[in-house]
Amino acid sequence: MKRLCYASLLKVIYYCRSSIDVYQKTLNGEMLLAIDPNYDLTDDDNAASTMAAGGRNIPPELISKAREVKVIDVIEHFRKKVIPKINKAEVKIVILAIIDVLAKDNSIPGDTKIYLSGAKTKDEIINETVFDPAEIIANLFLYSVLNVKNSGLRKEVKTISESYVKSFHREINTISVRKNEAMSTASIKKTIQNKDFNNTFIEVDHPETLGLKNNNELRVFQLNILNNKFSNRELQKFLLGNIGRYVYS
Repeated sequence: MKRLCYASLLKVIYYCRSSIDVYQKTLNGEMLLAIDPNYDLTDDDNAASTMAAGGRNIPPELISKAREVKVIDVIEHFRKKVIPKINKAEVKIVILAIIDVLAKDNSIPGDTKIYLSGAKTKDEIINETVFDPAEIIANLFLYSVLNVKNSGLRKEVKTISESYVKSFHREINTISVRKNEAMSTASIKKTIQNKDFNNTFIEVDHPETLGLKNNNELRVFQLNILNNKFSNRELQKFLLGNIGRYVYS
């Protein structure tokens, strides 16, 4: 049985690398840098070989950080640092191979949500025909890091051979690739009155993300509560001074 895991992804990408100068340790390091820019294994041959063989887990500290990353940041890291290391003529082969691995992984039910953003399921992914390479690879990477133990899968990982991966060349016309790069957009101008707003609400720290490809920012606020009370007067002033003027205009 095929298993979707970090080792499977690393091997598929390695077999389709852009040149012999792209080493397994380089790919391993670049993929993990998407989670933590300070965790650099790009020169560690031993880590790359044991991870690619399914004999070593992703470090716990990286798994913890993977729970906090913004998906769009991981996608853009893959777009800039990993995708260019894949042979342009074999990008579709990579996509077809990892989708086949996902489809044949019987440990993952079809209704399992694979994407952290957009909640795309296994069945939805394997039935798609148009892909953004960075998006699909980055999302399967995050799913593998967060949900699959990489060690103990040596037998399954061995089935990901170079001949298996390259066999998908005959199917490259069954899918198409799109470039889905983030566009830079200006922030929306704030129209509320800052003084009233700041007297009424305080910002809340949160880990949520909108999961959009364009530049975006999600900020959450709550009523400013002191000693289990909030100022009804300040709230009324804010509502009348901001929302009210739209209602009556």
